[in-house]
Amino acid sequence: LFQGRASPLLLMGLYLIVIIQVVGPVIIVYWVSFRLSGIRSFGLDKWKYEYGSDEYGVSFVASRILSLLFIALFMLNGTYVLQHDKDETKKIVEICKIFRRAAESVESYSPPNEAWLWVGVFVNVWCLLLCGICMWPLFVMSEGPKDVIFDALGLCFLYNMDDISGDFGFIDEKWDEDQFGDIYGELAQDQELMTTFKQYRQSHFTPDNIYTVGKGLAYFLLVVLPIAFVFVELEVSSTDGGRRLTQDFAELQASNDAL
Repeated sequence: LFQGRASPLLLMGLYLIVIIQVVGPVIIVYWVSFRLSGIRSFGLDKWKYEYGSDEYGVSFVASRILSLLFIALFMLNGTYVLQHDKDETKKIVEICKIFRRAAESVESYSPPNEAWLWVGVFVNVWCLLLCGICMWPLFVMSEGPKDVIFDALGLCFLYNMDDISGDFGFIDEKWDEDQFGDIYGELAQDQELMTTFKQYRQSHFTPDNIYTVGKGLAYFLLVVLPIAFVFVELEVSSTDGGRRLTQDFAELQASNDAL
């Protein structure tokens, strides 16, 4: 975004994060499409408890409840995150215009590369919405509460890979949030200048407008996904069940051979 020297390893790490966040959810959707054969039924037939049952026992009911809570929580948090990112992107757009004007006045300054703003916004919205959609079929295919928790944490990790405070430290090296906060605070004191740039942002389609669309879709999924999970029962393909049975039999045979 703001021109500066970056090591090849840093750039490679940033590029890989972008690629994984764009391609990762698509691969999950592609994988799920081969494990599900369609819609089995509508209604609450699967929401039942049978005492002593291996299929509809306590673990099954707990998995269903955990799944529903995770779907609602993920999308609810997503709407908050998109709003927060939108507010931050507005400030960055205004700072970019100021830095660009300074670069036009001083030849030694390089203007900010605003293309990365568009890339970042698209990746954030894309990854959040697809991860939320992936939760529904993944939770349907889960075999217990452990699978639900691991799948939910995996999708959360995938979405948060590019966060400054995330598990990867690539962005920490190049982004000083305190410094840019101080810059924006100083610029905010010049009301005339800030009004000019805000008017420009409001009259043009800027990256923060994508967050508005993404937030609307996130609210839509916040309502639709929990309802779909409760009332729409997906059919797991028989090939997937056969593969699991084969794996379980192989593990059992290996255990018997070891004994």
